[in-house]
Amino acid sequence: RQYNLNTISYANSAGNLSFSANSWVKASSSASSTVVLGQDLAELLLGLPTGGTYDNNTSAAYYEHYLAGFFQDDWRVKHNITVNLGLRFDYDAPYAERYGRVVNGFNTTSASPLAAAAVAAYNAQPIPQIPAGSFNVLGGLTYPTNKAIYQQTSHRFSPRAGIAWTPSALHRKTVIRAGFAMFVEPISISQLAITGAYSTNPITDQEGFSQSTAFTASSNNFLTPATTLSNPFPNGIITPVGASLGYQTNIGNSISYFNPRPRTPYNQRWELGFQRELPGGFVVEASYVGNRGTHVEITRDINAVPNQYLSTSPTRDTVRNTYLTGTVPNPFFGLGIPGVGASSTISRLNLLKPFPEFGTINTTTNDGYSWYHAAQARIEKRFSKGYTAQLSYTHSRLMQATEYLNPADPRPTEVVSDQDYPNRLAFSGIAELPFGNGHQFLNKSNGVVSRIVGGWQVQGVYAYQTGAPLTWGNYLYNGNFKDIVIPSDKQSLTGWFNTAGFEKVSANQLVNNLRTFPLRFSYLRVQPTNNVDFSLIKNTQIKERMRFQFRAEFTNVFNHPWLSAASGASGTSGVITAPINADFGKIANLSNQGNYARRVQLGFKLLF
Repeated sequence: RQYNLNTISYANSAGNLSFSANSWVKASSSASSTVVLGQDLAELLLGLPTGGTYDNNTSAAYYEHYLAGFFQDDWRVKHNITVNLGLRFDYDAPYAERYGRVVNGFNTTSASPLAAAAVAAYNAQPIPQIPAGSFNVLGGLTYPTNKAIYQQTSHRFSPRAGIAWTPSALHRKTVIRAGFAMFVEPISISQLAITGAYSTNPITDQEGFSQSTAFTASSNNFLTPATTLSNPFPNGIITPVGASLGYQTNIGNSISYFNPRPRTPYNQRWELGFQRELPGGFVVEASYVGNRGTHVEITRDINAVPNQYLSTSPTRDTVRNTYLTGTVPNPFFGLGIPGVGASSTISRLNLLKPFPEFGTINTTTNDGYSWYHAAQARIEKRFSKGYTAQLSYTHSRLMQATEYLNPADPRPTEVVSDQDYPNRLAFSGIAELPFGNGHQFLNKSNGVVSRIVGGWQVQGVYAYQTGAPLTWGNYLYNGNFKDIVIPSDKQSLTGWFNTAGFEKVSANQLVNNLRTFPLRFSYLRVQPTNNVDFSLIKNTQIKERMRFQFRAEFTNVFNHPWLSAASGASGTSGVITAPINADFGKIANLSNQGNYARRVQLGFKLLF
């Protein structure tokens, strides 16, 4: 396969100027904001914009080649034993940008071009945490020499093996099956999906190749204009520099880059089960299923403040927080860089980062993993005597390590997955009503009556599934975690869990504390799904080659609302888990139903 993706984001390529009220048009420079109509229009007539930008964005021409081959065969070893064997090979060539207009990594060890000047300025006024002579200014964005965005070493073999055995002693009505398989995720898909190349704004990780020129309205708080509408960009439009600045590209700002050496994510799945045919057309099945996810791709900020500098206090540490957020002399001031170099002072937190000359530095790693175990059972009544039915139940547990409890943690934390649904019960059935010719009632009715009372079917599907675990922020709680949960029969829209023990005062929330509060609890979940779908079908044979069908379908027939579609840690929908929120512990925004409200659909068909 050859993938091609050509993208461009024009943004404000024709310029954008804005006029906001209460900037230029006021009674005086110190006047408070007033609600007066027409202030922004007055600023337009005066030719005094309050903001704006002119974007000069590049395009991208991505391409990638993918090659795969597989072998698979069923081998009947004996009359009652069949073995299935397979081997697949996947090769993902690196994704590339045809003209090299993309970042392909971040050098964490080389000195920045600003290192000498910044280190000299720092050594003159060091902080206690980093002695003079120990301060480093390292790192910078890198660009491809061969157009490849990352180095790909994906030569992954994925085997598959299975066996089906029918024990002769059990009269061929029992089958025992076992299998193992490995499934590979193409790197190109996961890489570009996370970094945004498939999103609505695909121009990502092209730092240096796009440039915005900002409009400067005033340099003295709107006392006098710096520029006007007649010449909004007097210094001209800034031209993108491409890769010419090397390690200085976007220095002082936040950046992101592709993982330069990604590893292939893959899943290993294994299963053992048996199936037994019973009298009366019943079939029962039970199995164990396991799954292990390896090299799962996760996002992280490599420029987070190291854990050693955060407070370990179980409560808000005002002294440490004040100290860390306090300002100190800025060694990057006067070096001509924006962002962190714009002021003569800088927060102590910023200097403690691994790469203090940058803001956040987002990338991906393949350090994530997951594991899943499930017991599955199913009983099926095959169609006979006018009906069929199936009942299945799954009890499972999905765990994952794909999130960091603290941004600077060396490894992701192991926790119950946000997609863990430990219990699922499903029932489905189809039944023909016993009326009309060939059935129990009105068997010998005439043609008209038989067409009216015969051919009716009812279908139903019922599904119950445990809700997903709630996701929490770094909150202050005093007590036993298991006391947070309340019995299900006591839960309500206004009280989903026990809020006692949480610190609810905003001024007392944890700031710059090392997090110990778990991401999720396996025993505290959102509302379960409890849904019934129903349909009524009428088939009428008009002539030998003509048939009429009527269908009445009811989705969520009992109108059970599912209001926990999102576990809003600080949002406005789902179960609110932020203690400072006025709706803490409630299911907020009741209009945000996660499932369909009852829907009725009528359908008519003529088949000929």
